[in-house]
Amino acid sequence: GGVVDALASAARGAGATTDVLEWILLHDEPTAYEFLAQLDGPREVRETAAGVFGKELDHGVPAGDAYCALLPSDNRHRLGEHYTPWTVVRRIADRVHPGEVTADPACGDGRFLVELLRRGHDPEAMWGGDVNPLAVIMARWEVWNACNRPKPAPRVAVSWIDFLIGDADNRFADWAPQRPTGVPQPTHFVGNPPWVLWRNLGATYRDAIARVYGTTPLNQAKGWGARVSAGQTDLAYLFLHEAIERVAPGGRVSFVMPRSLLKSPVGASVVRSGKTSRGRSFRYSRVLDYAQAPVFELVRTDTIVAFVEADVAQVFPVPWETIHDPDKQGDESPAWPSDSEDPASPWTDGHEAPRLVLRSDVRRSALVARGGVNTGGGNGIFHVDVLATTGGIATVRNRPSRGFPERIVEAPIEAEYLHPLLRGKDVAKWRAVPNGFIVVPHRRDDPRKPIEEARLAAQAPLMLGYLRTFQKELSSRKELARWGGAWYSLFRIGFYTVSCWRVVWPCSAGHRMRAAVLAADDRAIPDQSVVLVPFDNAERAYFLCALLNSAIVGSAIASGAGFDASPNLVKRIILPAWDPDSHAHQAISAIGAHACMHEGGSQTLLDQRVSELYQSKPIAASASA
Repeated sequence: GGVVDALASAARGAGATTDVLEWILLHDEPTAYEFLAQLDGPREVRETAAGVFGKELDHGVPAGDAYCALLPSDNRHRLGEHYTPWTVVRRIADRVHPGEVTADPACGDGRFLVELLRRGHDPEAMWGGDVNPLAVIMARWEVWNACNRPKPAPRVAVSWIDFLIGDADNRFADWAPQRPTGVPQPTHFVGNPPWVLWRNLGATYRDAIARVYGTTPLNQAKGWGARVSAGQTDLAYLFLHEAIERVAPGGRVSFVMPRSLLKSPVGASVVRSGKTSRGRSFRYSRVLDYAQAPVFELVRTDTIVAFVEADVAQVFPVPWETIHDPDKQGDESPAWPSDSEDPASPWTDGHEAPRLVLRSDVRRSALVARGGVNTGGGNGIFHVDVLATTGGIATVRNRPSRGFPERIVEAPIEAEYLHPLLRGKDVAKWRAVPNGFIVVPHRRDDPRKPIEEARLAAQAPLMLGYLRTFQKELSSRKELARWGGAWYSLFRIGFYTVSCWRVVWPCSAGHRMRAAVLAADDRAIPDQSVVLVPFDNAERAYFLCALLNSAIVGSAIASGAGFDASPNLVKRIILPAWDPDSHAHQAISAIGAHACMHEGGSQTLLDQRVSELYQSKPIAASASA
């Protein structure tokens, strides 16, 4: 309410007529204004907000920037409200042709529309909308200013809309903005759609999105993946998909997007594939990569600008421009799918990025990687330091994580239920050294299942007593509510976790892959920051470890995965399957075994042997011409 008051005051002071003022304040959309009225806070809060926001406007600060300064950063993150820097807005506006019908379906404070108006584009050949009615008011204010404050309302349609569902599903709220009506079909969608992960959406709105899109190919997660991976699907992907579907024949889309759109193995493959869920063709014509020149404050995800053309087939390579200075042109290199057989696979980019293509006589592996043990938010309880051990009894002290739990407890525990704890930072190239311990109240014959409480009371009363000290905290874990089990259960634990040969690497090792091997008799348990691949023999384990630590594979991982080296890595990177009859494979395995045992070896020899399995050459710098 305070922001609306400040904008109304500013508009009156700027000479807005009654009709213009009513247009700015959404009186022509009474449902939207009534919805906004429900959000009014206490009077003193409104007055404070109006004062702060009004002063920013008086100093010429764009309404969106003033609004972002007022809104707590956590709220902005959950809502995906990070307004686009003007340098990026201008780069996109440079590619809008005169005569195009341009639309921004998540317009925020309208800065893309404003920039186009400043460049002389036709006001009647553009429109914008936003699901946040406050953003619509700010956009109308900015558009009115950009049009030199005309007496009648500007001829720019800026409306309260929900671009994704609108009137397709009105059950998601008492107040449901519609899809845009009465506006021309865009030939060019521009903008910065909200970046909100599926798991961060409000439950009601998430259910509404699922009802519209859950049965389409855009929803790829099934079973376990639906629970674990769907949380990484971004609302921005749906905006891009819908813009491609709705743009005029031969039209274009220019969106600011998370870099994960083209790099992540989870959630985005349909929007990379070159075909929409309804079969419409599209191609990426150029990508601007801002990973080396971050443009958003308080946003951890790297930024790209994706330029897309509808109704044409995808052609590779795609020009990939790495921006080092937001105000200057960047360095161009070619980009390709990391899997030459799958156009929807994550992209790799760079002048020297290798395309991994196996020789015709080498089979591709079908490896399955796993995540390490997940405590479901209980790291500060299950992760412990051992202070002393006497006669099979260890004295332990828990390690609070990010202030949870608030208590530090020292207690005796039966040592047989403690395992060395391996975290991502404990894994180096060829070597993994655990640091600390983890309490494991699970069965040895079937690690998937926690030991029954009655058996724990009889066999491990000390451990049970320690866990009961934190029973309230452990019982309130979100993962427990999601997966079920005993109040002291661990998650993502199974036969693959221990008592087998395991190749391990950190989840965040994409830029600097480093893998090691845990032997079958090694009791170390990887935590959730570690990826592991289980094997039943040492030769296969050392073979995979050597492949991952080779230069050619490591370079492909770094250029295609960013920081991500999650379990999907073994699916999106082409790796040769182990062949016990191959002398070349045996030689690579032997190199890996020697390097693991002696913490290093001949990298040159390893790289030569691994490269011989591929018919791969670096992508030529001129390939993007």
